[in-house]
Amino acid sequence: MRETDRLAAFIRKNPWEFGILVVVLTFFTLMTAGFTTWNGFPAGDITLHISYAEIYAGKGCALLAPFAFPNVNYGIPYPPLFHLFLAVFIVLGVLQQALVFLQIFLFPIVLLVSYWVVYKLSDARIATLFLLILACSGAFFDRTEQVTPQAIDFICFPLALYFFRKSKEIPFMLSVLIPVYSHSGYGLLLLAPFAIFSLLFDYNRNYVKWALILSLPIIITTIIFIPNAIHYALSESNAQNLIFKDFFLHGHFEDAFPFTYIGLTIAAFSIPAVYFSFKFMRKYTRKDAYLFVMSIIFLFTTIFMVPFFADRFVSYSAFPLSILIALFLGFVIRNNSFQPAKSLIYLMLIMLATVSWLVGIQYFLVK
Repeated sequence: MRETDRLAAFIRKNPWEFGILVVVLTFFTLMTAGFTTWNGFPAGDITLHISYAEIYAGKGCALLAPFAFPNVNYGIPYPPLFHLFLAVFIVLGVLQQALVFLQIFLFPIVLLVSYWVVYKLSDARIATLFLLILACSGAFFDRTEQVTPQAIDFICFPLALYFFRKSKEIPFMLSVLIPVYSHSGYGLLLLAPFAIFSLLFDYNRNYVKWALILSLPIIITTIIFIPNAIHYALSESNAQNLIFKDFFLHGHFEDAFPFTYIGLTIAAFSIPAVYFSFKFMRKYTRKDAYLFVMSIIFLFTTIFMVPFFADRFVSYSAFPLSILIALFLGFVIRNNSFQPAKSLIYLMLIMLATVSWLVGIQYFLVK
């Protein structure tokens, strides 16, 4: 079957899910275009990454630059892949145009890739629930709408989930190694769930073994600089990180920002979803069970960040929590005889996402 035929069949079978997908992607494309116009460019962390890329474009080695070590990437030097990617645009003389394009379309691409993967690994209903939950997370949006390695992380990680499940070795290796060589320790954080899963279930261990061997330069560098990273995390933090350290470790908050940044849906449903998912996981389909286990493992590997990088925990954990909540709500719909249950849950998620953005939008407008 041709891809156009597959799409037509998907639309006929899932008209509401397709409509929601189009509306969400259109909304965020317009939003990122508006933010790019509002804030100008470059913005956020991209200035630092351009500094690296300019050195590579001049045939230098940014790894040896004076600014490459202190307080960069939370104390761990950046590997070169992402900056070499930007350096190509500098050499071609189209950096500004490329950055504007990426700033507008990166987040919709992240959402589309994530939706496609969850759809292929589960079904359209779970993928749509997942999309509506993830889309309400200001933290996930904040870190993946910018032209930074974390956006690349969350294009590659969903693909790695798919390729690992389907036992496609080379695509899987590329999907996990690109984040490792773009984002060092954070890339290793994305590789960890596959290593744990392969050990627990004796699944594609050879893939993980070779991924770890090929990641050794980054693993060794990260280990060497861990003391530097811990010192930086304990002695210097941005205001956002301090807010979430205080929120998670002491339960203190001054306004609605932590909840809207996490996403009201994720904040409200995370604990019930995880609890009931463990209670009813034996009733999950085989496909959903894979997503459930990988999400639990990924969530577990991110928790250690809370005392050090609490704001990064919020953005990274949004992805597995959205899957867990989607699986839980999908289970509720599937086992509910009330016919309009699916429509009502879709409506509830849309309303929660709308409230999250109406309250939280001011943060992004002044960022």
